[in-house]
Amino acid sequence: MYLNTNTKFYKLCLRSYIKTHWLLGLTATQIHNELTTAYGQGVVSYSTVAHWIHRFSSGRESLENDSRSGRPIAIIT
Repeated sequence: MYLNTNTKFYKLCLRSYIKTHWLLGLTATQIHNELTTAYGQGVVSYSTVAHWIHRFSSGRESLENDSRSGRPIAIIT
């Protein structure tokens, strides 16, 4: 199965998985291990999992990236 890891939908799905399993009491290591077991090495880094857990534990609700100012890097048509 091919996973396009650069899509917004894919990233939101990963963050949803991270948040749900963190709420269930799993650690960043456990969540990262589950994701790499299911999808293979490189699906998401441990630091990304830990980063989002830190955000959620600080009260963040949204799965979206913070908005950024400035010009977008590329335009997709």
